[in-house]
Amino acid sequence: MKIRAGFVSNSSSSSYVCDVSGEAFEVHDDCFWDAGLCQCPMGHVFQKKFLVKWERKYPSRDEMLSKLDEVTDSKRECMEFRRLTDSQLKQKYLEITEGYQGNNANVNECPICTMTFIKDSDLIKYMLKKQGLTREELVVQIRAEFDNNFPAFLGWIECTKKN
Repeated sequence: MKIRAGFVSNSSSSSYVCDVSGEAFEVHDDCFWDAGLCQCPMGHVFQKKFLVKWERKYPSRDEMLSKLDEVTDSKRECMEFRRLTDSQLKQKYLEITEGYQGNNANVNECPICTMTFIKDSDLIKYMLKKQGLTREELVVQIRAEFDNNFPAFLGWIECTKKN
């Protein structure tokens, strides 16, 4: 039997890597925001500091209420929507129409979806496709060009970066 002293929690935690910085983060109970992270609908995970500034366009208050009424069967809930402040109504509208839970970023706020940042893996895939090569063909070319000499390969990369 294990006996634990101090703070004990039943929360679950997972580790996530920021797709922009490569830093690892521990996320408890899928609460990305508390860990300083966001996740877009495409599944990209990134730190809040990389959010792209974007002004969301909301429908009018009447249009939001009408949309919420359409997706709700409860008259009581429809009445509750009308008591919400504008800010609360916008949050409820996003939750219902976009599945927005507060931890998430819209694709227009995601640095990857907006191509503000392009991951190295995506750049490599692009260049391979642009050059009409497979990864294996590129590896064969590099090995031949540098005679299987990794330090020479790295030296060429470093020298090329400076030029």
